[in-house]
Amino acid sequence: MALVTLRELRRRARAKADMLLYNDIDGGSEPSYANDFIPNEEINEHINVFAKEYYNLICQAEGEDYFRAKAIQTINSTTRILPLPYDFYKLRGIDYVQTPDNISKTFTGSSTYVSTTMDSITINRHRLHHGASCTLSNSGGALPTGISAATTYYIFVCSENIIKLCTSLENLYDQTFVDISATGSGTNTISAQSSGSYRTAVPRANEDEMRNYSLSIPSIVVELSYTPTLRKLIDTVTDPVTQQTTIDGINGLEEYIVLRAAIYMKGKQEESPDLLVSEFKEVKTILESLKEDRDSGQADCVRDIRSEGPNTSVSYRIRGASVEFVNSSSFGLFSSGTSYPILLNGYS
Repeated sequence: MALVTLRELRRRARAKADMLLYNDIDGGSEPSYANDFIPNEEINEHINVFAKEYYNLICQAEGEDYFRAKAIQTINSTTRILPLPYDFYKLRGIDYVQTPDNISKTFTGSSTYVSTTMDSITINRHRLHHGASCTLSNSGGALPTGISAATTYYIFVCSENIIKLCTSLENLYDQTFVDISATGSGTNTISAQSSGSYRTAVPRANEDEMRNYSLSIPSIVVELSYTPTLRKLIDTVTDPVTQQTTIDGINGLEEYIVLRAAIYMKGKQEESPDLLVSEFKEVKTILESLKEDRDSGQADCVRDIRSEGPNTSVSYRIRGASVEFVNSSSFGLFSSGTSYPILLNGYS
């Protein structure tokens, strides 16, 4: 993506409409024009209209990934009504932000759980994090040979049941693992440090979850992912809340705006815009194809965090200018059978 200024959009539109003289295109000042039949102010207004068309086309084609913003807010019993972000346009989703507790898992020092051939440790459904730091301790015997107590290691997750250990993050990336030469004995405990925040998607509520209300709301952090509004394009910003000087061009597809403005200019001059219309249709077709998911790859490791730390039972529903959060009985964060409304207002 590249930022394109209003001045550049206007210059390109004039060039497409054959209303631009090329004596000063590369200079620092505004280039001279063949005529002032259509003043800059009029072109600016139409560019803003066409920019909104461009923006909405991308959003309608499930292209909100190109224009996304986030806002983190804390909700609790005394703060139940939260304003939506000033640039809120469309809600993409809501996440419950959680910091999981540190995780401790045990395994027996035997060939059933420690492989000296693969240098691996087996812990059934360990739910340990790839790359997390950890320490190990032992009771009733000795740690596997190659592993030292009170030493920091980094976890390489092989599967939901098998892990390996690395002595540094560099070794983790290079897949250089701790050499385990003997299984050890007794009971070993691995204590993993959970750093950073993790997110669980908050689902939409059903009708049953919206019937009962309670003002008793635990203090949790929610993150709103949303599509922001497109502010007015202007040459010099005087109000950053409502104005901006640039728009994101996606692989040159801001040409949609340029061509729409040029077609308007041709029409006002009573000239045929047929060639421009043909080019415009091609660009519009490409824009509409953006419905395909931008994320064509897959992550190396996907974590199931539902059992890490406090579980979220929040669900939500949009109601007019508000978002209501309620309890979901499938989890256990809130009291069973109780609904918790949280209103996020600000836009009608």
